[in-house]
Amino acid sequence: MKRILLLTSFFIVSSFSFSQQGRIDSLKAVLHATHNTTARLKILKKLCEKSSEINALEETQIYYDELLKIANETKDEKNLVYGYQLLLKEFEKKRDSIKALEYFHKSHKINLKNKDYLNLAKDYNGLGGIYNKFQLYEKAEDAYTKALDICSQNNLDYIGKVYINLAIVNQNQNDYTISTQYALKARDFAEKKNNLKEESDALGIIAGNYMWLNNNEKAEEFYKEALLISEGKDFFLTNLNHYRGLATTYSRMRIPDKALEYNFKALKMLENYGDRIYILDVMISIAGTYNRTGNTKKAYEYYYKALKIANELDSKAGRNAIEVNLTFLKVNEGKYNEAEKIILKTLNDTIDRVALPETSERSAYILLSMIYEGKKDFEKSLHYHKKYFRLAYDILSKSQSESVAELDTKYQTEKKEKENLALKKQNAEKELAVQRATNLNLTYGILAGTAILGLIGFFYYSKTRRRKLRDEHIISLARAKQKEHEKIGADLHSTKAKELEKIAGALEEKGEMELARRTRDIKENIRLLSHELFQIPFSQEEFDDQIINLLYDYNSSALKITHDGISSIKWAEVDDTIKRNLYLIISEAISNIKNHSKATQASVKFQKRNKKIDVTITDNGIGFTDEDLKKGHGIGNMRMRANEIKGTIRFDAVKNQGSEIGIFITL
Repeated sequence: MKRILLLTSFFIVSSFSFSQQGRIDSLKAVLHATHNTTARLKILKKLCEKSSEINALEETQIYYDELLKIANETKDEKNLVYGYQLLLKEFEKKRDSIKALEYFHKSHKINLKNKDYLNLAKDYNGLGGIYNKFQLYEKAEDAYTKALDICSQNNLDYIGKVYINLAIVNQNQNDYTISTQYALKARDFAEKKNNLKEESDALGIIAGNYMWLNNNEKAEEFYKEALLISEGKDFFLTNLNHYRGLATTYSRMRIPDKALEYNFKALKMLENYGDRIYILDVMISIAGTYNRTGNTKKAYEYYYKALKIANELDSKAGRNAIEVNLTFLKVNEGKYNEAEKIILKTLNDTIDRVALPETSERSAYILLSMIYEGKKDFEKSLHYHKKYFRLAYDILSKSQSESVAELDTKYQTEKKEKENLALKKQNAEKELAVQRATNLNLTYGILAGTAILGLIGFFYYSKTRRRKLRDEHIISLARAKQKEHEKIGADLHSTKAKELEKIAGALEEKGEMELARRTRDIKENIRLLSHELFQIPFSQEEFDDQIINLLYDYNSSALKITHDGISSIKWAEVDDTIKRNLYLIISEAISNIKNHSKATQASVKFQKRNKKIDVTITDNGIGFTDEDLKKGHGIGNMRMRANEIKGTIRFDAVKNQGSEIGIFITL
């Protein structure tokens, strides 16, 4: 009865605590009050799980130790594996690859022996997390794929979590299409299983993909959809990520009020949960937003708040990042002496290798170049600019991260060293120092890699920009040339052709019939040339109207031209290139009929069948021979234009009975 009351009080106290830290304190109080092994084991599991959510490994290490001790003593392999997997996740967060791999191997060995497929999937999922943290994305994807295969073969609900991690690792590789596909699978599975947390996480990943693709409207839509599911529920990291994602999205959309609103929501959550590392990051973001809005007073306020936290956490990286931002702020205000003082201090830290060597030193050099440029000391400005580029070049030669083989080798080496307990006690402090140095160097390498990618991205952006400007220049020249052609064509069509028609009429009145005919031939050639130069403005005048106008121009008392079916076709849906070439083919055909066929009647018939347009041109003239088809340039032009639009053209004639031309186009 006493045990039941104790457990009941534990669940009541932990459920009604209003913050994560409050729940942890409640669990500690309940743990202190009970001595029952089974009850302590349950409380310890809950305590370790809650502590894991706020990165409180140092203060809860004793509870992990007791959890593993009880599980070992009672030979409770299930809870032993649970503890190993939680510790794997904790050391992964702290970038301690050797410790994380150690607990992976311990858990994996037990689960392999027991053929515990659910926990085997969790092992590989954890292994993928280690590789992902160190940017070994191919290895991470392999591990997640193994977890996915185990889940698929054994129909495990854990598959939703694996889909989410596959989406994240592809997002980290900038493969946003594949990332979104996995996130959609995760969302569908979560909806099916009514798992609200995983559904919200999946929507958040999709929103992040849209944000990185600069589709901020879509990013906003999916983040808000995700928050509709998770906001108000006990999903700490899920809601925190959504708030920070929305803050970044609104910052990109230049809506600072909204960016600040969601940054402050994230800050409020973090203050309740007490995670100061996240608080530092959000405060820097808030300060940056205020800076972009021109509210330098608020920007300074939050930069200095963040600086205080960085000093309390002894975060050299955080402190230097803030001091660099403060320097930019002072440079923008023209306070060059104050900016110089701050950045020289940061640079001294960097040179002494107290802080981040490559990125901080590089930022310091470019800032000093800006400061001395503002102070009109161009010699010093150039000096630091050269140092900036020299350092950026040196970064390119450094490795970004360790390979999986190196991680496994370190783990095996440490395992052998631990077998000799006496040697382990003698070298504990040395091993700890080496481990810290390794993690610090690895952090340097990752940040250096980030800087490299930034430089490469800037280089390709500049190259693409120059190419775009060159292409735009070429296009503008081509457009100017086309306008000149159109001007000439319009002049030939509207002025010169009409003048020649007047001359031909005058010659006819004087009885010079041959000269009149030759003048009209020249006029028709000029009309065709004008069509070549002048782009037919289909956007300004309907195509069927242009064809009717063309036929009207050729219509006379000697040659009656009719048309049929032209208005039954939706010409607006036909490509302009097809319409232009069809117009010129019909113009050439009608010109030939008028000038050479001696016809008194001609007809142009249009017919649309499915995705095909057929045009038939007939006349009652003298027809033509195969030899005539070989001679004329106009016939060759008609064939060339039909080929250009992937169509065919057919010529049929009966001597002294007329001719027929068929044009067949597939849309």
